[in-house]
Amino acid sequence: MIWTREEYLAHMTFEASPREMFCELFGPLVGLDAEWRAQGASEDEISLRAFGWDSVKYAWAPADTGARTGIAPRVLEETATHVYSIDKMGRKMQMCKQSASLPLPMSYPVTCPEDWESIRRWYDFAPERIDLEQLKRLKALQKEGTLVVASMPGGFDEPRGLMGEENLCYAFYDEPEMIHDMLGHMADTCLKVFERVLDFVTIDVLSVHEDMAGKTGPLAGSKQVREFIAPYYRKVWEPLKAQGCRLFSQDSDGNMNSVIDDFLDAGVNCMYPAEPMAGMDILALLASAWPLRAVWTNLPCAAAWKTCAVSWRPKCRGNCWAAARCSRWITAFLTAFPLKITAHMCAWAGNCSGYRPRNLPITFAWHFENWQSKAQTGQSGLEDVTARIEQFTPGALSPGVNSEY
Repeated sequence: MIWTREEYLAHMTFEASPREMFCELFGPLVGLDAEWRAQGASEDEISLRAFGWDSVKYAWAPADTGARTGIAPRVLEETATHVYSIDKMGRKMQMCKQSASLPLPMSYPVTCPEDWESIRRWYDFAPERIDLEQLKRLKALQKEGTLVVASMPGGFDEPRGLMGEENLCYAFYDEPEMIHDMLGHMADTCLKVFERVLDFVTIDVLSVHEDMAGKTGPLAGSKQVREFIAPYYRKVWEPLKAQGCRLFSQDSDGNMNSVIDDFLDAGVNCMYPAEPMAGMDILALLASAWPLRAVWTNLPCAAAWKTCAVSWRPKCRGNCWAAARCSRWITAFLTAFPLKITAHMCAWAGNCSGYRPRNLPITFAWHFENWQSKAQTGQSGLEDVTARIEQFTPGALSPGVNSEY
């Protein structure tokens, strides 16, 4: 099912929803297409067309709020295992062909305040940041039900891209004026850009990418978030909210527990992903009264759900299943599993567009047996788990929906 803007916003803000969502995130991860072909996948399965995912009609606002450097990316060297290049920020980059989808920086343009002053112009406002012709087309698309998403530079991610993680963490203490100037200048440019976008469309979702945490916690703590990042967020978010923007979505991997409240105070109402392997406990999140619209979580399982998103009303209590049924939840699948497991997951959802894998038995119990035995989550036994599914999704285990081995 393709969801419209109105349906998605109603779902995410607890106004109304026809049902829950089942989505795919990024497409097959590196090397997975070859594995699936070896397992007998069709080309429709490789392209993911066969699985009938839910999706929302959306478009990015044609507005550039990031660095405009004038540097043309180029490849320096390519070996059997790595690609070395120069990116648009002038950084030397290295990417491992076998295991990576993104290159890693080997150098950075900013090491001191003088360096920042020399490249500050990268973030100056210019009319060329907005594509007016595309905005005119987007205006028509929004009237037809397309969700409009706009992005802002990350309050940690963008300075990290300029300086590197270690230098940025030192700069919070050694060069605070420089960091304030970076984020203040970026916010001013965002506002000027979005002011022109709002002449044509309503921005429905403000999106920010951070990826600022590892399994032991965030690289910027509450003090740094409150002092540097939160004022930057508020400066951009509050004018958009006043103009009808509904969702402020932050993407950050790792253990964000210690700074969640700080980001909520800054206006964020969607956060993802909450990773149990990094110490993020979705049950603890659900038991809290945080006014989030959505949290996306990676379940710690070897052969079951990879990611799911759960949104809830404040003061929602109880286990995952109960919370899912009394609020709103979105299940988002990260395609990183063998074909058979992916097929099982799609059939499990029950709300895809009729996909049934060829000659593959479909059963709920198989998934949750693997969830319990392989992931060793300490959850209750298989009978209890399947009973909960049946309790909150009546008929889900009936023979007409899922066949047994």
